[in-house]
Amino acid sequence: MFKNLGRCLFLTVVISSIAFGDWKSDANTRIENIRKRNLEISVVNSLGQPVGGITVQIKQIKHRFAFGTCIAYSPLLNNAAYRDFILGHFNWAVCENETKWGSNEPTRDNETYAQADYIYDWCNTNGIKMRGHCLFWEQVNGNFPEWLEDLPYATYPASSEMLSEVDERLTSAVNHFKGKFYNWDVDNEMLTDSFFTSRLGNAGIVHMFNAAKALDPDCGMFMNEYNGNSFGGYSSVNYVNRATTLIGLGATIDGYGIQGHLAENTSFQPQSYYDSVLQPLAVFGKPIWATEFDASHTDATISADNIENYLRICFSHANVEGIMFWGFMDGQMWRSNAALCTSTGSLTTQGVRYEAVMDEWTTEDSDTTDIDGNADFRGFYGTYEITLRSAGQSDETYTIELEPGATTALFEIQTNLTPPEPEYIPPTPNPMTWSSTPTATGQSTITMTATIATDDSMPVQYYFECTNDSSKNSGWQASTTYIAAGLSPSTLYTFRVKARDNALIPNETELSAPASARTMAPGANVELLGSWATGLNHAKEPGQNRILVFVAHGLSWGGADLTSVSYGGKPMTKVLEVDAGSSFGYQVAVFVLHDAYITSAIATNFSPSWTSTWGSYSYSSAFFSNVNQASLIGAYAGNNTASGTTITTSPLATDQGDMVIVAATGGAAGSYTLNNGFTEGTDQQFGSYWYATGVTGHKLGTGAPETPSATFSSSSEQAILGIVIKAVLPTYQTCTDVQNGGLALLSDISGDCYVNFGDLEIMSDYWLSNDCAANNNCEGADFEPIDGTVDFLDFGDFAVQWMQCNDPQGLNCIQNW
Repeated sequence: MFKNLGRCLFLTVVISSIAFGDWKSDANTRIENIRKRNLEISVVNSLGQPVGGITVQIKQIKHRFAFGTCIAYSPLLNNAAYRDFILGHFNWAVCENETKWGSNEPTRDNETYAQADYIYDWCNTNGIKMRGHCLFWEQVNGNFPEWLEDLPYATYPASSEMLSEVDERLTSAVNHFKGKFYNWDVDNEMLTDSFFTSRLGNAGIVHMFNAAKALDPDCGMFMNEYNGNSFGGYSSVNYVNRATTLIGLGATIDGYGIQGHLAENTSFQPQSYYDSVLQPLAVFGKPIWATEFDASHTDATISADNIENYLRICFSHANVEGIMFWGFMDGQMWRSNAALCTSTGSLTTQGVRYEAVMDEWTTEDSDTTDIDGNADFRGFYGTYEITLRSAGQSDETYTIELEPGATTALFEIQTNLTPPEPEYIPPTPNPMTWSSTPTATGQSTITMTATIATDDSMPVQYYFECTNDSSKNSGWQASTTYIAAGLSPSTLYTFRVKARDNALIPNETELSAPASARTMAPGANVELLGSWATGLNHAKEPGQNRILVFVAHGLSWGGADLTSVSYGGKPMTKVLEVDAGSSFGYQVAVFVLHDAYITSAIATNFSPSWTSTWGSYSYSSAFFSNVNQASLIGAYAGNNTASGTTITTSPLATDQGDMVIVAATGGAAGSYTLNNGFTEGTDQQFGSYWYATGVTGHKLGTGAPETPSATFSSSSEQAILGIVIKAVLPTYQTCTDVQNGGLALLSDISGDCYVNFGDLEIMSDYWLSNDCAANNNCEGADFEPIDGTVDFLDFGDFAVQWMQCNDPQGLNCIQNW
């Protein structure tokens, strides 16, 4: 048995994008919020106790939303493929012609509903709901009772022979289908024809709606129109005005039909339809139905696109409750090039697309009940078959209805199944191991990856523990990779990882060996992008500007003031301008381009425009965070430089953040050496770059050590530029500044910016401790390297820093202040 238990809070958020081109994303977001609901299935035994470890499969077998079609009597009677397609694809139906007045009373006072009754009985037997179309039709056509055309009439409420026949039609048809049809189209297409309106007046139309409602109060009475929503020129303005007029005269109107016959051989514009057709009608707060939809196009793929887009935009509107195809089988439809299947029932291109959309909007999922007997899902509204399974026992099947609601729907199912035998084996490997140990990927991020674990009870989850800051723990996650974020710069973090299986009571591995990484230091972070020859196409990253090095052959600045140059409307700050002074006219300018996006190397992107008398120019650039703090240190430029020349640039006395950019192009053939004067790992903290023909940009201090010198050669003349730029780092005046800047010494365990006996006392307390991971890394005493114990390695590094940096203002500790 099952029962609805109650309500849980679930907030629905409808998101809409301003961007017209993003209509599909917006529609899908609305669909997710207005067509689906969370549900929780609780499985209990006969005593009401939760049963965990039961596999719960949910399969949607019917939609609550109306996806339907019109049905014609003859093919329903004679074509099995016709019947089978309806049963496999639709949950609602409407008679194509069999409930129109001309079909029900072809001669006066001789009524017949035999064909309509056949269709209804077949639908009812197969669980298909029906709507009625139509009680009256303003157009005189083949489905209009000819005998009615010449009857005497008078404006309502005056009595007339025509009014008497209208009332007889209402009494007969509405009563005949009372309790069978869920809604009726009362007066069809009032915006394009006016047979009844011109004779009985608006008051007569109001009478039709109200009399029909009085005869069947539970049936929805609809207007139905194609004007403004079919065949192009989409707008509901006239429809809204007509409805407003009738409502103002007292008409009871329960809903609005938009026929949706799409314009032939055109591409449907869904956002325009949403804005101009659906939204205006939604002002009434009543249901909207697409009552006669078809999409005719000689290109089957475009027809399929139109079908999908129409379904999606209508399904995404909260007021739309149904979409009725006006036929589906080739040869049995009013319009050609729109069928979902052939005359034998085989899918067309349009039919394949329709099935794909229905699959997208049909929920099928499975979960295993937890120790509390609960399994959680989210699904589209409708009827579900629930299957419960447990190994070695017969399946149990139940049916539930997931109705609309803003809260989680709760269902309880009583089962005779018993949970599987528990297992107690944790995943492998155990203890857990690292696939890649923690590695700093920024000033505030460290990335790590666990070994992929295996277990009989999949899937496996992973938990990454930060031993010196529990707020950086990952929590249980499916991914083997964890990016710890929000970390402090220049700070050492230690992590361990474990895994657990998906058993009813999860089994966990032991924690891995600890592994550590130190986040990167604050300040400049340089990344070379692009090349001189090819230019650059790379978006800036948040908080970063760009250094632009522009080298030109015979460049003319056009008399521009280079202190006020812009690129793409973005201001540039000049930090250097060099004229090589050669007959070749090599010239170089170095700029800081703030918050910019370089898209090409074309000089005309700059303002004022730059030109090259020799027709060639090139540039390279680098991202450099905090580059707005950069200042020029020095430069070297030349051409026809003798082969074997060494270009040397030297760091300043306080050289943190120095960066070298060297450009070489053209000039005399020969071999040249760049010596940037920096010592790897000591002076060069943030990177040195050089560029020359056949030489790739390099960054010192990253990866394997590289020599600070480079030799390059070229078969052509050289013009060489060496530029040193310094990123000015913040200075620290107090111990608090040091700590906040993340530059405190590791050996300053107590955190007072002195390396002294206080720190030695902490080291002594944990001397030879072999469980530092459980003791918050032994309060930081297990620091070099972090290996789970405080030993001679830690004391060795501590002793060096104690001797050199016991006074934080001492010469050897200048980097901390």
